[in-house]
Amino acid sequence: IDAIPNLFAKIPELVDDLALSLYPPLDWNVSKTEAWKLKDRMEEVITQLGEILGPDHKTWLDFMEKAVKHNTATVQGILIQHGMAQLQLGEGNQQEKEKGEAVKEVEEKKGEGATKNGVSS
Repeated sequence: IDAIPNLFAKIPELVDDLALSLYPPLDWNVSKTEAWKLKDRMEEVITQLGEILGPDHKTWLDFMEKAVKHNTATVQGILIQHGMAQLQLGEGNQQEKEKGEAVKEVEEKKGEGATKNGVSS
């Protein structure tokens, strides 16, 4: 149980990164990447909590898992409206491919920004 606080330590930073990406000038690629980072972390936390807490907490963990899926679907709907994603039936490799491409693009932009500012990574 001592490990539980550590599971949540990175979530505030990820929430902040997502919130900041939604301020003008809005870059949908960055927002998409930050949303998927938060989703991935939340899924990891739920999985690890399941291992720590055991089956007695399954109902609560299932509820949290459904909440993450619901919020992910909402974000996906917004991204579809802005041409940043495509409607898919079922889960597939396309979503992972898009997520990987978006992360790569954001990292490249960060590198370009650092180079323009005289900072090298």
